[in-house]
Amino acid sequence: MLFIFIGMGILAILITVIAEIRVKSAYNKYLKIDTSSELTASQFARRLLDENGLHDIQVARIPGELTDNYYHKAKTLSISERMYDSKSIAALAVAAHEAGHALQYQAGYFPIKIRNIVIPVTNFASGLLLPLLIIGIILTAVSTTTNIGEWFIYGSIGVMALSVLVNLVTLPVEFDASRRAMKALSATNTFTEEELSGARSMLTAAALTYVAALAVSIIYLLRFILIVRSNE
Repeated sequence: MLFIFIGMGILAILITVIAEIRVKSAYNKYLKIDTSSELTASQFARRLLDENGLHDIQVARIPGELTDNYYHKAKTLSISERMYDSKSIAALAVAAHEAGHALQYQAGYFPIKIRNIVIPVTNFASGLLLPLLIIGIILTAVSTTTNIGEWFIYGSIGVMALSVLVNLVTLPVEFDASRRAMKALSATNTFTEEELSGARSMLTAAALTYVAALAVSIIYLLRFILIVRSNE
């Protein structure tokens, strides 16, 4: 059982590292290649939003690297410092991806609504994981007449399962945002086939990090279940 635990831990680390290497490699490659559009990432994001009637969404600069995001409540599409004024394939692909999220909200895309419900619940429940497990172990140890301790332990497993659910519902959201990004990039008719291919490679590498996150969360859940079962 010990070898299984160690093996699963190593597998989770390998999946994470490989995904990070792929996205970093694509990012570093396509950040050095400018597009022929003459637009910066911020200008392109602004253009996509305006073309779809999203004039109320602000395009802002945000500190850090690969910190780009779209925050619907604040109506803000944030582009990282290095990307903001860049005309590179990587920068425009990422900007288009974040604009894709804004378009999802505009279209009432159902999976993003589910994700917005699940994430706050998971964030709250994650703080209960350790208390539930500790209480469950104590009650199981001191009580031989009731199985209430097991219910607390099962509750902690349920909390772990929520993280898997978050990663599961995130996948279609991110893949759809990338699909919308590629559609927007193609529709402009200002990018060459080589530039579009580079943008697709960049977005695919980024999407694989979410696949990796789902795989790792499943591995950790199974590992946690095995640990609990081995102590029964």
